[in-house]
Amino acid sequence: MLFDSSIQLPQSFFDVIIHDISPASWSRFLQHNPNLRNQVLEGFSGRPSRLPKVIHQPQITTRLRRILEQHSSLLEETLQAWGQENLSLMAFLEMLQREFILENFVHLKNLLKPERLLAGLHLLGCVNDEIRSRITEGDFWKRDLDLEVLEPLVPVFDLWLEIIKETPELAPWMEELTGPWLSGREVRREPPSSPGGKESKGHGDNEARKRLEKKLSSAHEEVRALREQGQRYRLEAEESRNSLAELQKNFQKELEEALRKQHEAWYGRFQKTDLPVLEEAGNRLDQVLARAHRALKLQREADDKYGLVAHVRQKLLKVNSLLEEMENIHDQSMFVHQELVKAKGELEREKKSLLETPGVEKVLRDLPSSISSQSLEQHIRLLNASLESVPRLSRLTEVVNRLESEGFLDNPENLRETIRAKKYQIFAPLYGQFPPSRSDSAQRKTLLEFEDFVRSGRSKNHDLYVDGYNIILNAQGAGQLPSSSLAELREEFIQKVHRKSHFFKRVQLVFDGVEHDRNPMKNMEIIYTDKVRGVDADNFIIQAIRRRKDRNALLVTGDQEIIEATEHKVYAFMEPFHFYLFVFEVDFPFFPQ
Repeated sequence: MLFDSSIQLPQSFFDVIIHDISPASWSRFLQHNPNLRNQVLEGFSGRPSRLPKVIHQPQITTRLRRILEQHSSLLEETLQAWGQENLSLMAFLEMLQREFILENFVHLKNLLKPERLLAGLHLLGCVNDEIRSRITEGDFWKRDLDLEVLEPLVPVFDLWLEIIKETPELAPWMEELTGPWLSGREVRREPPSSPGGKESKGHGDNEARKRLEKKLSSAHEEVRALREQGQRYRLEAEESRNSLAELQKNFQKELEEALRKQHEAWYGRFQKTDLPVLEEAGNRLDQVLARAHRALKLQREADDKYGLVAHVRQKLLKVNSLLEEMENIHDQSMFVHQELVKAKGELEREKKSLLETPGVEKVLRDLPSSISSQSLEQHIRLLNASLESVPRLSRLTEVVNRLESEGFLDNPENLRETIRAKKYQIFAPLYGQFPPSRSDSAQRKTLLEFEDFVRSGRSKNHDLYVDGYNIILNAQGAGQLPSSSLAELREEFIQKVHRKSHFFKRVQLVFDGVEHDRNPMKNMEIIYTDKVRGVDADNFIIQAIRRRKDRNALLVTGDQEIIEATEHKVYAFMEPFHFYLFVFEVDFPFFPQ
């Protein structure tokens, strides 16, 4: 409930929580939170033996307060540690009834401190709407100390006096805990020895004691009245329980009677039902179900015998292709082998059998008349020269490979050259959309011979960091929205990078996200940062590289801020344009220097 926007926590709240936790506990807490320890102890010794001595330094306290103000989850963990440190306070609050807390809210605030009261109520889950309204009042964080702050403790003191009065042998034990004045004995009063103001001080103490005794007497009366009231409530509760039991008994009888009448109304209409007619209808239904099961069985047998549409279409395509090739042999060869003539006859008989298959019109309806390299080349040339065509070109490459393996294409190399030309047409204009590095030192670290570096195997000794959206959005053009879904472009890019990840020791592909998430894929990890909490991809990459103890890091980004922040910690930068062509397997004919 502390994280409700209506509750504004002042600086004093965090200071009290920080100082209430002992240095030893803070030392243990930081040892279990390495990231927090690094932030808090920057510039200080991080040795465990030194932590208790420096934890309450003003600079460290200020850092802790700033971190707790920004991170609610860390504040919750700190409050749990604070509760363990203040078990007496937590036990005191836990034994109080909520009505008592509301009635004595101001006294409890002044007695415990507003900060400790709010922290304790939060940990116990007692912050309801009424308490929240009191916390948001302007004077909640002001503490006024006077004798009235002891009022919440008066019933407890009175109860202790009653216990000692009934059991005097507990008095020594109580004296060890609280001193003689709580054990029912009089406090020895020192007579005034000099007129230096001590007599007036004793008079003030007597007045305060009288007021406290008056409050004790009033508390006695309240306790007695509450006991009488409690006895009345117990009697009324017993009468209510008896009345409720009687009402439940009568209700059960009325419910059973109503159900009996309802059952009679429901089933009365079936008393005159013609049972033979129902039996005959049931028999007809059984016959229909049996016929349906038999029909499905016969259909499965027919599918096994004649095949499915896709299966028959594939067989026809292969037969047509082979027959066409054999026809070309007959036309062009000087000698036709006898085995070829026999094979052609068998293929023609198989084609005739397929064309006589029941329902073959479904197969022939969408069957292309022929497949040729020329038709595929024309299809590739007509594709739009945009990034959306890159996935289609990849799939077309796989189709060409499959058709070549089945013997359907007469000249697959021409098709592959057409695909490469289309890729060049798509990627050639991209170079101007990727801004070059501005820093001289960054330019000196840029890998101009990137593919040679990868081909030599040296890249396997380096970790690769990729600024995902920076590359994808630069490929779309400055100020332009992607024509396809950004999610589709991202997934396509992820798959392409994953195929090339084995060239590197480890790959981290980073995107801005709405919550932190990591998705490992062998030696590659896709990371979505928690931008809602202020951690974007830029900050994540900068911090990850700065934490490295070596310089075996490669970075792919066009963001100058990231480049300038990490250029002293990386081995080399990779031009986003070159990397983009590398993952999409495009041989660009020139790389401007």
